[in-house]
Amino acid sequence: MKFNDISHFSVYYGTHLDSMNLDTRLARNMDEWTVANLVSGKTYNIIVTVTTQAGVESDPCLRIAAVGTTAEPKAPAGAAGLGGPTGINLGWSPVTEDTASVAITGLVTYSIYRGSAPGFVIGSGSQIIVNLADTSYFDPIIDSCNTYYYKIVAKTCGIEGSPTADIAVTTIPGPACPSGIAATEGLASGEITVSWTAPTARVDGSPLNISEIQGYYVYYSLLPGVYTDSIYVAGGTSSSHDLISLLFCETYYCNVTAVDQCGNGGAICVGLEAAARTKAPCNAMIPIEPMNIVILGGPERVDLTWTPNLSDCDLDGYRIYYGTSPGDIGGTGANQGPSPVFVDAAAVQVDTNTAKYSLTGLIPCVEYYVTIVSVDNCSPPNESAWPLEVSDMVVCGTCDLVKACATEVAEGSMAERVVFQIGNEGGSNLTINEIELAWGSGAELTAIMVDGMAVWTQDGSYGAGPNGVQSSPILIDVDDYIVYSNEDFGDPVEMTLLFNGSANGDVIDLTYKTNDGNCNTTLSPCGVMFSDGFTGPNGTTPPGWTPRTGSWNLQGNELHTTGNARITPDPLGFGNSDYTVEVDVRTTGSSSTRRAGVYVRYLDTGNYYLIRYYPSTGRIQFRKKVGSGSLQLLGETYNMAMLGPTTYRIKVSAYGSQFRVWVDDQIVDWDGIGTIISDGGLPVGNISMYAWNTGNVYYDDVVVSPTCGCGGVIP
Repeated sequence: MKFNDISHFSVYYGTHLDSMNLDTRLARNMDEWTVANLVSGKTYNIIVTVTTQAGVESDPCLRIAAVGTTAEPKAPAGAAGLGGPTGINLGWSPVTEDTASVAITGLVTYSIYRGSAPGFVIGSGSQIIVNLADTSYFDPIIDSCNTYYYKIVAKTCGIEGSPTADIAVTTIPGPACPSGIAATEGLASGEITVSWTAPTARVDGSPLNISEIQGYYVYYSLLPGVYTDSIYVAGGTSSSHDLISLLFCETYYCNVTAVDQCGNGGAICVGLEAAARTKAPCNAMIPIEPMNIVILGGPERVDLTWTPNLSDCDLDGYRIYYGTSPGDIGGTGANQGPSPVFVDAAAVQVDTNTAKYSLTGLIPCVEYYVTIVSVDNCSPPNESAWPLEVSDMVVCGTCDLVKACATEVAEGSMAERVVFQIGNEGGSNLTINEIELAWGSGAELTAIMVDGMAVWTQDGSYGAGPNGVQSSPILIDVDDYIVYSNEDFGDPVEMTLLFNGSANGDVIDLTYKTNDGNCNTTLSPCGVMFSDGFTGPNGTTPPGWTPRTGSWNLQGNELHTTGNARITPDPLGFGNSDYTVEVDVRTTGSSSTRRAGVYVRYLDTGNYYLIRYYPSTGRIQFRKKVGSGSLQLLGETYNMAMLGPTTYRIKVSAYGSQFRVWVDDQIVDWDGIGTIISDGGLPVGNISMYAWNTGNVYYDDVVVSPTCGCGGVIP
């Protein structure tokens, strides 16, 4: 039959072949039709016939037997939203079943509705998009401190489902969780002190200033991870709160969230939960003695562990008696004072099975005898019975940690820091548990870092103390860390001392206390070769800098450019080949090919080494160009922490033919190469800032210092 001989098609349906209903007549140019409004769960026969222009209808053609349904699709699950500086991102799980739990095989689309109050009515006035086939949507709405409410509706085969519950999203994302959360036994019975450090970012990674925090919620409970009570603490600069009137002799689990200027509650990080046990008023009963006391001799120290007393709720602490002969309880010479040494129960309890404390400053090669008793908080305090005495000898040996040299002192608006390397040449792992320091300047020590990780900080977040900024001389009980036997000068450990003042030209004496004895070293840090914090009028070129390509200007005390550009400081070359450059870099824009970074040993546009990263992918590269040759790739890796418009501190160390790169104090491990890139193609040259295909790129706090300065050598 020819197409022009066809008049129309007829579609019949029914549950029995002898009682079929006409559903529709279709024009001859149609080849598809949906039979709607069928009853869920029934099996239907579908028949199609063709009728000629002469009015003759063909025999019925049974094509399919189908299960029809009028059940609506389920509401989308997992719907959530997150506000940001340019709008609100929504996402949800795809709808794959109807309300009768039957799989949907057809196309599912979604409609999105927005209201300004909870419980808003969906309709044409609140609809912002219809028939969306994706399961995410970006709403480019920007309105500081407002909350919007969304509903999402699924649709398939012309049938719409029920909307989701209100999805409340604020246009400004809430604060990230605070750090350094700690809980300690309070001074009075039934009290706990909770402390924290304010967050510096929001949940989307954007910066959060302390002035944008209006307060905190302190959560607490008798169960870990489940917080039944909370209290609001006003003030963004608040950093601690005393929980009072708690139950006696109970362990409370605590956490903290921040509240921003819009009233947005911040994220809670269960992994940062802190716990402390409350104490009780005096009980006249004599406390029980500590059990399972173990002693281990170390360099100028003995380390003690025991099972803590959890039976006496009015426990105040422990008295540690020591001496140099059996039964001697009048020992002297420990840094903690003469025998007995009192220690707070909460301060030494590691967990419900272990308490730990060390006596330091002891005489090498001498055996020390120790016993520990429990003490309650009565007045006068009651002492437990005396457990069996334990003893061990303080070690006699010396260790094999050797320092390389001080590599830099960073000065200006940043924290002053002395960075140096140590190598383990002893052939066995060494555990450092204390560091003794002495220096001549009036600067105060604020933190000690190992390979970018803190082992002691002034706020007590790391290390066992003492707390607060420290003046010379001082013995610091750091978090134990291991310098492994393979971390020699082929792969050294980087250490950093942070000060609140200049240590330039100072002499710093260090003694590492290890499990194999003491190691002594001296640092003579050098000053910087060049630094710039970029202050000056907006829109001007910073003094002391020469643009090589592109346009450069100051914006808000940052160096700024918008395109393909390079700029160098005027002291070209810095006089030698060995220097370390650090710079803060931040980019904004939408291009997937935008990149930024820094040149080292830059001679001109045809001779340089280049370190650059792609903020859209996290890719970081080390490249080289010499003369008329092509741009060579010397090293590449992916650092997924470098996604987005965050400020990153990039550091590049050039020493001879060796190059190392750090991002935010973490050394870059190049794929298939390691942490060191070796190339001797360019012996000298300046630094330069680098931008390519960027929307905006900002640089700040540039510091150039001698690599292994003051004549030191990296082996």
